[in-house]
Amino acid sequence: MHNVENPIVIDQNYCPHNENCPGQESGIKISDVVYQNIRGTSATKIAVKFDCSSRHPCKGIRLENVDLTYQNEAAQSSCDNALGKAYGFVEPNSCLILLSSLFIFAVFQPSSASTAYNVMSFGAKPNGVTDSTQPFLNAWAAACASVDAPTIYVPKGRYLLQSAVFSGNCRSSDIRIQINGTLVAPMDYQVLGKANNWLSFEGVSGVSVYGGALDARGPSLWACKAAGLSRNIAIMDSSIKTGDDCVSIGPGTKNLWIERVSCGPGHGISIGSLAKDMEEEGVQNVTVKKTVFTGSTNGLRIKSWARPSEGFVQGIRFLGAVMRNVQNPIVIDQNYCPHNENCPGQVSGIKISDVLYRNIRGTSATEIAIKFDCSSKNPVYRDKTRKCKSHLPKSRRSIIVCQCNWKHLWLG
Repeated sequence: MHNVENPIVIDQNYCPHNENCPGQESGIKISDVVYQNIRGTSATKIAVKFDCSSRHPCKGIRLENVDLTYQNEAAQSSCDNALGKAYGFVEPNSCLILLSSLFIFAVFQPSSASTAYNVMSFGAKPNGVTDSTQPFLNAWAAACASVDAPTIYVPKGRYLLQSAVFSGNCRSSDIRIQINGTLVAPMDYQVLGKANNWLSFEGVSGVSVYGGALDARGPSLWACKAAGLSRNIAIMDSSIKTGDDCVSIGPGTKNLWIERVSCGPGHGISIGSLAKDMEEEGVQNVTVKKTVFTGSTNGLRIKSWARPSEGFVQGIRFLGAVMRNVQNPIVIDQNYCPHNENCPGQVSGIKISDVLYRNIRGTSATEIAIKFDCSSKNPVYRDKTRKCKSHLPKSRRSIIVCQCNWKHLWLG
């Protein structure tokens, strides 16, 4: 594709010039369609668009090794009623409803097998102005009290939400939240500044959130945070733009899977900051796969303060990332101190081991593309870097530098 306006399209609401449109549901059944090795540039931001029939959703759509960009940036995809799967490297991030052995996603269709709770039935307004916090909490309470596999449905529109906590002890261990609209934070970020989080799930198990968008309205709020003590969490098929970490992985996180996430602008995907406390739980078994970073300050980062701690980081896998003009593509910083203010000036006690970087490629905005600034007391052990390629723009023919302090590096 060379500057094509609509590189990949399924349109079951076709009506040229929007004249004499039938205004009904298409009865055409579309299934088993493969898009393989498609690459190039899109003249519009939405490079992949599947607008399928709600009566007969598109099924078996397969995207394999698709790489489409828009003005040297990540393009976007748009999906309505499309089910399928992405294989290999797919950019823009697939918006298909994913079917896999690990994570099951389904288009929301009310049925007798699952009770549906529409937030609008509880009083939520899709105008982006009316406070819909309590209706969302009421819908959650109803779903939480259900004994079957309930679905909370958020129709298209913008829903204003204040700080909200969705608490656990639910009767069902399979609650699905299908978001077809956008959740919007208050314009005054100081309102949320007084709360610990904007939206949080506490004491829950078996909750899945699909689709939609979260608009935090500015860089003052964090977009996505895997809070401390989180277990068995998956973050998939998401685009995150923020003024801080796109995903922040805190102490106590275990078994976290991140796949097909695009980040930028933002501070990258970060483990930490750690070593805030002496008695701190470790981070283990984290996989970050098939991610794209565009114009972010960092890419894949592990950071800890330079102070004693019993914490640790182990079993980390960074696989198949693409960097596009990222300032610090690969970073381990155990002397983390933002703005160089009130730095502890000690040695980090965080023990980092068994970290793998594989198939990382793209461009660095600085000469130092890989930086490992590790603790002299606890050097990083068994760090494996395989097939990492990073280049400066052609206009700056400088050599990429790998800077390492106190680190055992294995090159495979």
